[in-house]
This record gives sequence, C-alpha cells and structure tokens, in this order.
Amino acid sequence: VWSLGSRDGDSVVVLRGTVNQQTTAPYSVAANNPPLLLGRVLAERLLKAGVKFQGRLQTITPRRPGAGGKVLHVTRAPLAVALKRANKRSLNMAAECIFLRAGEGLRRAQSGRTWAGSAELMSQALRRSYGLAAESFLVRDGGGLSRKNRVAPEAMTRLLAAAAARNDAAVLLESLPISGEYGSLKDRLAAAPYRGRVLAKTGYISGVSCLSGYVLGRAGRPDVAFAILINDVPRKRVRQAKRLHDDICRLLVDSLNGG
Repeated sequence: VWSLGSRDGDSVVVLRGTVNQQTTAPYSVAANNPPLLLGRVLAERLLKAGVKFQGRLQTITPRRPGAGGKVLHVTRAPLAVALKRANKRSLNMAAECIFLRAGEGLRRAQSGRTWAGSAELMSQALRRSYGLAAESFLVRDGGGLSRKNRVAPEAMTRLLAAAAARNDAAVLLESLPISGEYGSLKDRLAAAPYRGRVLAKTGYISGVSCLSGYVLGRAGRPDVAFAILINDVPRKRVRQAKRLHDDICRLLVDSLNGG
C-alpha cells in the first residue's frame, strides 16, 4: 500500500509504503496537489536537460474558463470508454471527471462549484430512479476519495442489482475488473472455479477497504450482487481485509455452483 503526501507548503514530498518484493513495474499513487507536482517534475527535467530558467512555480486559477486563452483541441470519449478507464484500473481522476461532467448543468449560484451540483444530481437519481433511502448514502465526490462519502452495504447492493437489470447494463459490467484476468482483480481469485466469475470494483482509502460488484453464474450472467465495506482497517491489516473479500466471493461462487 503506497501513499504520497507533502508538508511544509508542498515543498517536501513524502512517499510511504512497504516493499514486499522487487519489481520494475511502476506504482500509482495519489497526489494531493497534482498541478504543483507536475510543475516541479517538469522543472527538474528541464534543469537536467540544461534548460535554465528563473522564477518560481506558481499555480494560477483563471477567473473564468478560457479567459485570455485559446482552445487548441478538444477530445471527446464515449461514456463506456471513460467508465472502463475509471473502473478497470481504479483511475479515480476519470471517475471524478465523469461525476463533474454530469453535474455541469446544475451549478449552484451560491457555491459556484460543480461538485455540489454533481452530488445533488447523483443523490436525486439514487433516490428517485433506484429507490434508495436518503439516509442510506451521502455523496461528496465521484472518485471515492472523500471521507465524507457514506453508503450502507444494503443500499450499494440494491443499486448494483438494479443496475444489472437495465437494458444498458453491459456498459457497467464490461467496465469492471475481472477476477484472475484483468484490472485491479487480475491477481485475485485466479484459481478455478473462481477465475472470471467475479466482476467487482475495489475501493481503498486509509482505514477503509471495500469490494463491490457481481458474482457470475455458470451462464456468465450476474446472478448475485454484493457489497463488502470494511471500516477502521489498520494499515497492517489491509491484506487481511482483502482476504476476507476474496473468501466471501469464494463462498458466493461455491453457493452458485451448488456447494
């Protein structure tokens, strides 16, 4: 488990984690100030390449989008493509972009931010379209990194079951990691008969470990929806929490197989 933090006004970057085995593969970590980190890495690369410059790094937020600038290029991706990027590899930024894009038309004049509008839109949809009780969830962001997000396991399971019954359910199902085969579940539940039988999204912030999704029946369709949400997980017990996720999934697969 890796984390990237900073202190002293972002002048010191601290990387924390445990090295369990040697590997040359890159690790993904969240940065609390991506623009500033990008600027510092770019400045370091320029200096190493012999490019000298003066001044200091500074992040600037335009007073209004496009002020004093010119749009050079716009790329649009279908929702299914963006959802795969968000779910398969657990790319929180993609999930956040989908969340913000959905709520652009509901900006609150008093807040001036899209997070409030997106949270309002999602909350309305969860209540009206999926029948979730207002007290069973609380939406604060789209990437799941805010500690103010709340959801009851029953509400998550009810939502997943309803989503699987939609005519366009394939968009969601095809975006999820596959046990033992692809995405963030590639190295989990890889042995028969569990390989390829679980479609689920992992979720982790410090102290919280989750796995929610579907168990496929022998016909390859989602027969069971589940949500395993574990709070107050010490850092040294994260692996134990994941083992519990996997054990529950094995029980569900065995149950569908008649075991």
